[in-house]
Amino acid sequence: MAASPMKNQSMPDTKQQAVIEIIAKALDIPADELGPDSSMDNTPSWDSIGHLTICMEFERRFGRALDLDTIVTTSSVRGLAALVP
Repeated sequence: MAASPMKNQSMPDTKQQAVIEIIAKALDIPADELGPDSSMDNTPSWDSIGHLTICMEFERRFGRALDLDTIVTTSSVRGLAALVP
């Protein structure tokens, strides 16, 4: 069996896993390609349009509006998970 392509060997916590599911769906990639350290900087398919899609889905799922500053500065699994209510 091949090793998992997850970007971080540590297991994501519940909030991180929820964010990973949102990102995977928005970017149309397998969730196991993402980990707690995944971000726009190290995930090739996570571009600016994908980021807006991620943010809209985050708002829909958690009922929390993200202001422009937060959208611009929060571009990682860990950062988004920290915003989960």
